[in-house]
Amino acid sequence: MAASNVVRYLFFSFNLLFFVGGSITLGLSVHARNNKLDYQITDDNTLPAVNLLIVISAVTLIFGFLGCCGAIRNNRCLLAVFFFTGLFLMFLMMLAVGILGALSSTVTAQEVVTESLQQLLPLSQQPKTLIRAAL
Repeated sequence: MAASNVVRYLFFSFNLLFFVGGSITLGLSVHARNNKLDYQITDDNTLPAVNLLIVISAVTLIFGFLGCCGAIRNNRCLLAVFFFTGLFLMFLMMLAVGILGALSSTVTAQEVVTESLQQLLPLSQQPKTLIRAAL
């Protein structure tokens, strides 16, 4: 019986971390959305990502709370139906968002990377004084 209590409190602690993490992420993303000018957020570039972050963190907060309640009360229905199904659906949703984000790369990000790489010229194209100092 002591092992089941240890597992229950470990499960509670794990879900409490999800709850706290969801709360912090939700608070920061709402703060970023309300202070768009401070974070250089425009409607075109990152506002949909901030809105998605608000939704995902709110759902994470809810599932963390349900997991904590289910772990403390040993309610199998709450754990099985809401928590595990919800986490699985969230995993699929985050996977889909990640794939869509990877497929729809923006031109501006590619331009920034290309510009940064062009500034890193090979050593042979640097001035001769710099080449002597490097050797």
